[in-house]
Amino acid sequence: MSANKQQKERDKAIRHLFEFIERSNELSSSFDYMVSQLMEPVAEHFDEDIQTATDRLFDGEFGGMAYGFLMELMAVTRWNNVKETPVDVYLKQRGWREGPAGRRYLRALNESSYAFLEVTDVEPGRWVEVRPHGSQLEPERIIERGASEALHRYDAIVARLVPLGKNNRFGAILPLRSDSVVFLQDQIDSIPGELKRYYNEAVSEDGPEGLVKDFADEIPAACQERIIEEGFACWAITVMEPPSNRAVQLHNTDNDLIVPTKFRFPVTGNPTKIAQWLTAQPNIIDDSDTQWSWLKSDGSNTVLGQFTLNKDNLELQTNSVERGTSGVEFVQAMLDDKLLGKAIGVHESIDNVIDNMPNAPLPNSLSAANTTPEMQAMMQEMLKGHYQRTLDESIPMLDGDTPRLCAADPAKHAKVVAWLKQLENADSKSPSSGQDFSWMWEELGLTSYR
Repeated sequence: MSANKQQKERDKAIRHLFEFIERSNELSSSFDYMVSQLMEPVAEHFDEDIQTATDRLFDGEFGGMAYGFLMELMAVTRWNNVKETPVDVYLKQRGWREGPAGRRYLRALNESSYAFLEVTDVEPGRWVEVRPHGSQLEPERIIERGASEALHRYDAIVARLVPLGKNNRFGAILPLRSDSVVFLQDQIDSIPGELKRYYNEAVSEDGPEGLVKDFADEIPAACQERIIEEGFACWAITVMEPPSNRAVQLHNTDNDLIVPTKFRFPVTGNPTKIAQWLTAQPNIIDDSDTQWSWLKSDGSNTVLGQFTLNKDNLELQTNSVERGTSGVEFVQAMLDDKLLGKAIGVHESIDNVIDNMPNAPLPNSLSAANTTPEMQAMMQEMLKGHYQRTLDESIPMLDGDTPRLCAADPAKHAKVVAWLKQLENADSKSPSSGQDFSWMWEELGLTSYR
């Protein structure tokens, strides 16, 4: 049977299973109860009643994702201490209508579980590699086209892993935000201590009879419950929060997106000759001995940019990438390399983003600058220079330490590794994605954590 036909059978079986649950009064009532339990902390967060919060989630952009997660959970839950799950009941009553691949998938779904995972690598359209979040275990490759086109390196996800033969496949996936990741990891890490305290208290009150001899046996089940409950709540709160106010995109009189831009030409000849040339141009006004305004040649007196000259550089400042590029072409067409070297661009929108690094991806305004391979290479080099300086700067995410100081202290490795991963993850989702961060890991001596 072809892979495409098997996938169609699996999709059909899942659809029929969900319809079966919805049509059963008993199962649909259990589903509603389960949803209300999981939505309770979400509703409390937004100070809403449970039904209002639930309706808002299901009617929103991510309602389908929530429905898939909750229905899969419902399908494999044993209700009222019975031995059969809704999957078992469906296969017994209606399994005859499914193809062999569909039945096999439903049986595998019954044996599946949720995991808190870190994406370590992605081949879009082919596969995703994951490992338990916070671990250094060998990654597992999941062959899955849809997920591979949506996930990025170092994404953190709560995902159902469905065992099919020697390999797992993804069931429902919930991507988590960085602050949710820290919270969920803390919740999971606290489980052994919580169980140990509970066990010790129970033994001191009731004696050891009837109690679990080794509380560690309970850790996997407790982790699974925590991943489901807290992971779902974290994800739901994130996607239900009102979108942040987007900055108004401003445009200049040429309808170019405003991106404050500088180009610097290294002075390779006599600065006096450069000044004389600037002063002689009909559309350039002499503001001072070292500064000139560049005007539109249509008589509108629109200022396109300003030139500033010193002994080392001629600098052109404009308010858009397009104007800056035109200014470079204008200068290079008139002055040869005996007077000026090749222009180097500095887009100040990058500087504004850097002020908020490392948490934010690069802004959409950068896409306007990515018009040529040369511009892309130039901007990547600028970013690399920024990251190089950042290694010796105080970072709020590192509690004010520098990345280099954290890398030198094994006790602080976890913090700086999380920071590096967040940088890569943000870059992979930005319009100017493509920065190679491997050198940062190597320079900090943390390649083994990558």
